[in-house]
Amino acid sequence: MDIKLGLVIKLRDPDNPANVVKAQFATIRSCPEMEVLLRECARTQVAETAAIRKYQLALDEIDAAETPQAVDDALAKANSANEARLDAGNALLAAIHAFVVRGFVNGGADQENAERLASIVGPEDLAELKMKCQFGSGVVDFTRTGAQSS
Repeated sequence: MDIKLGLVIKLRDPDNPANVVKAQFATIRSCPEMEVLLRECARTQVAETAAIRKYQLALDEIDAAETPQAVDDALAKANSANEARLDAGNALLAAIHAFVVRGFVNGGADQENAERLASIVGPEDLAELKMKCQFGSGVVDFTRTGAQSS
């Protein structure tokens, strides 16, 4: 499980919080494929943000509607925008999951263990994990509150 220029990730075992799980996670330097996955995360995050804004604008149209027909049209538009927002959110979650799992797999974990490790990584840990994957190597400690790293 030794990779060149990878990250060491420390996580709490959800089954036994007294145990610390250490795992390797690939970086862009150790595995250029990670850059593609990071770009997909960024692309889907932008798409989700745009979909959320379109949904908010559609809700504003409902408030501004003055006739029953305009309200019905605005509701239909809001429902469509909401579905697009949910689809964009699901695409973002899938991209994040693929990034995290692939990082552990490229770090040396088998697919099953990578899925388990990915389920431990919380959404609050993602920003730091993405940054460390891009810019360096070292240890990322997600066992403490505030996720301090070195």
